[in-house]
Amino acid sequence: MATAVQTAISQMPPPQIAATIPDARWSPQIWSPGSNYDPCADLSTVLITIERATGSSPMQALMFHRGVFLGTRTAGMSAPRALDPLQACVTSGRVTTS
Repeated sequence: MATAVQTAISQMPPPQIAATIPDARWSPQIWSPGSNYDPCADLSTVLITIERATGSSPMQALMFHRGVFLGTRTAGMSAPRALDPLQACVTSGRVTTS
């Protein structure tokens, strides 16, 4: 995965689940089924989850513009999402395809 993605992941604050998993950290591995990172695209997204994740673990969407990290989809975490790798738009916190 691109250096920009790994740098963005390393800058993420810890997941907000300290009450249930005090040592939770974001995994340096992206969630491939739901990511469409493209350093040439106007908007692409990488989904990450915590280390040792299960199906209900929190996820975060990292947004990129032409390979530059813009920030996250929301300030908090969300349930798992998937993106159409060819035609994905992120609107109002929902993933839709055009």
